[in-house]
Amino acid sequence: MRNTKIFSAPLFCFCAFMLLMVQTSFSGGSQVFKIEIVNQIATGPKVEKSGGLEVIRVSKGDFVKIFWKSDQKTELHLHGYNIKTKLLAAGESTMVVEAKATGRFSIEAHGFGNSHKHKTLIYLEVLPR
Repeated sequence: MRNTKIFSAPLFCFCAFMLLMVQTSFSGGSQVFKIEIVNQIATGPKVEKSGGLEVIRVSKGDFVKIFWKSDQKTELHLHGYNIKTKLLAAGESTMVVEAKATGRFSIEAHGFGNSHKHKTLIYLEVLPR
């Protein structure tokens, strides 16, 4: 029988390098934001202003954790990801997002108190890596 080598050293190094590159390009960071809603206005550190509203900017692949605090009860809805979070007055809640899709997504309050009126509070902007 002949002794055949399945992998040569250069081919093995190339495959290992490509595997490392693929793994690195898909791994994201972890982002944490603390957002407070007072009088139906959302603000917080680490957010930027754009177009009159606050914007949370992250990169595709990031795991995003948003801690919410509000002076009124409401239900928050992250459009595009279809994630909903309920907030009680003076309560806290957490929204966890894996930023898979790029773009700008509104986070809307579906009513404050007994009102059912929807209001965009802030945007989640997911940038390409």
